[in-house]
Amino acid sequence: MTLEKLSPACRHESLRRPNRPCLFIAGLLLLSALNARAAGVPGVTSGSSQSLAFARHIALLENGDAFEGAEPVAVSIEASLPGLYKEAALVAVRDHDENGRPKYHVLAVGGDGTVLTEVIGRYFGVEQQMDDIPASSVAVTPANYKFRFAGEVSTGGTPAYIYRITPKRGRRGLLSGHVWIDSRSGAELMVTGHLTTLSSMHGSVAVVRETKLRNGSPSARVSHVVFTVPNLGRSEVIVTEYLLRQQDGGAAAEGALSASMR
Repeated sequence: MTLEKLSPACRHESLRRPNRPCLFIAGLLLLSALNARAAGVPGVTSGSSQSLAFARHIALLENGDAFEGAEPVAVSIEASLPGLYKEAALVAVRDHDENGRPKYHVLAVGGDGTVLTEVIGRYFGVEQQMDDIPASSVAVTPANYKFRFAGEVSTGGTPAYIYRITPKRGRRGLLSGHVWIDSRSGAELMVTGHLTTLSSMHGSVAVVRETKLRNGSPSARVSHVVFTVPNLGRSEVIVTEYLLRQQDGGAAAEGALSASMR
């Protein structure tokens, strides 16, 4: 929305101080634009609760991924080779280097050496490949995916709306599966599916990523990743991320990390 689209009165007032009627008009224009985009989703009726939730979801996506932002993130990685009864774990804090790439400060590591090298090492390889792909080209947005409303599910609180997502292009790093969004806020609750071909992996990569909300905003995220390791079979990785927000001192994340290190 540009300033020229507002009425002359609004343009005049906006140069001096915030004006409630002008802000209200601007909000209506933005909501109308987002609602129009949501109306193009198969199975969604314009003006419905599904349409409004989807519009809010798109608006939140445009703010970026909270777990990839400037704030540091506490990370716990648990990996296993179930067929061989081998396990390993790693605890770290992730921030970014001067080039904006993820940087891990390892706090604790332990377990089977094969799992550390062949499973956790491969997971980091997948993460590095994803980091080499522009975030805008793999984001779960209408620019990269076709969305189709699949239904509603109870979550014990606010219901979630489920959308089937299909990549528009055969680009590496995209996901075929489903996304769950909170019916009230539009926030992402879960993403499930299979990643398209990645050069470092043999076969598909199954992903289930669940986001925990706190006061309506993301606070923690748990990702389950399953892939096959040559000669070793099926591997499973559980990655738990906690936002270390300054306003709460990271108390929740500190407690969770302490528990995972025991």
